[in-house]
Amino acid sequence: MGTLLQGGVSARMPALPSRLGRSKQPKELLEEFFGVSLRTVSLPPDELISKSEIKFLTWENLQELVIERPPFLLLERTVSIGDAYMLATAAITPERCLGHFPGHPVVPLIRMCEATAQAGMVLVALNMGRGFVPVAMASGESRTLTKKFTEPPVTLVIEARKVRERRGVLYVVDGKIHANGEEIAVLSGIKYMVLPREYVVPTGN
Repeated sequence: MGTLLQGGVSARMPALPSRLGRSKQPKELLEEFFGVSLRTVSLPPDELISKSEIKFLTWENLQELVIERPPFLLLERTVSIGDAYMLATAAITPERCLGHFPGHPVVPLIRMCEATAQAGMVLVALNMGRGFVPVAMASGESRTLTKKFTEPPVTLVIEARKVRERRGVLYVVDGKIHANGEEIAVLSGIKYMVLPREYVVPTGN
C-alpha cells in the first residue's frame, strides 16, 4: 500500500493488517472505510495504488478543503489515490429529494451530478496550495445508465478522475456514479477554475 494519510498524518505502510490476520486487498480496505460494496468500481491498477499517496478523508476533513456546507454539501467520506483519482460517498435521504416526486421520492440526476461535482472539487483541492479554492464552472454530458429509478435512502458511490490540468488553474474531471451495486450514471468534462479564497468567500468566513 502507498502512503496513507488520515486526519492530517501520513505514514509509509506496506499493507494494513487485517483483523482476520491476513493482508487485505485495496478494494477490501476501501469497502471497510466506506461501509458499502465497491463491486462495480474500477480502481486504479494495484501497481499504481502501491506507489501512490492515499488520503482517507472524513466529513470534518472535507470542510477544510471546500467552501460548500450542509445542506448543499452532500459528501460524507472520500479517498484520494494519487493526485488524479478520487472515490467518495454521498448519503441521499428522502428529504433531499422532496418534490421529486410527490409521494414517491426518486433521486434526481441533478442531485447525482451535484455530488459528483463535489467529489471532483475535493480532488482538485488536494492538488492546490493553501489560500485557493476550486469552483465548478461547467460540465459536459450527464446521462443515466439504468432504466430503474434510484430511490432514497441510498448511498451513492462516486468515482472522479482528473483527465486534464492547465497550469494549475483549470482542471477537468470525469465522474461515474454507482448505487445498489451497479453503475447508474456518468458526468463528463466537469471544469473547475482555481480562485483565491478571498475572491469567493468574504474575509472572516
